[in-house]
Amino acid sequence: MSTPAERYRQRAAAARGLARAPGEAPFASFFERQEDRTRRARTKRRVLVISVAAHVLLLGGLALSSAWNVDELFGRRVAVSVVPAEAAHPPAGQVKAPARLNLARALGARVVVTPQGAHREARPGVEPLDPDTRARLDALVQSSLLPALTYPELARPLRLQGAVTVLVDVDAQGTVTGLGVKEPCIHPLLCDAAKAQVAAVTDWPPGAGPRSFAIPLEFKDR
Repeated sequence: MSTPAERYRQRAAAARGLARAPGEAPFASFFERQEDRTRRARTKRRVLVISVAAHVLLLGGLALSSAWNVDELFGRRVAVSVVPAEAAHPPAGQVKAPARLNLARALGARVVVTPQGAHREARPGVEPLDPDTRARLDALVQSSLLPALTYPELARPLRLQGAVTVLVDVDAQGTVTGLGVKEPCIHPLLCDAAKAQVAAVTDWPPGAGPRSFAIPLEFKDR
């Protein structure tokens, strides 16, 4: 039978977790805990290495994909578009297309289209034009353009209004060769109506060569 002192030491060892079963080697619990800590440390290191490798692969893939077609950074050859000198200047005898003439600025008046009809309103800042050309353009606007312009019937319930600039190209004989609308278009109804109505004008004044016009139209719902 153990003495009271031995029983006290056994209870103290059990309380500290150091008691061992009969036949168990001394310090067995200590070595087991140490081995468990070692396993956890190895697991953490393995997870850290895998995470770093995954991030490196991801960032490397993003860098390669973004630089896939960047020859300026990763290649010696750079594509350069070279324009011959004769392409920059028209050959002798060929007339270079003139700048687009704004009809409203040239005549000092803007064209307003309302449900009651189209009319001209005075506008300051007239561009210098020769008297003959100005007289022809003025006659064109008064006799052909204004009668052809009407406020779109489908736009009345929507009460649409705003500016639309129609772009017209004519040849030396005054025949229309190109027709479009300056972007952005404020509304398809107004832009389609403006283009169709200006297309009906056929008596553009002839000239020495091809010409381009910009015709600003201001639509008002009343």
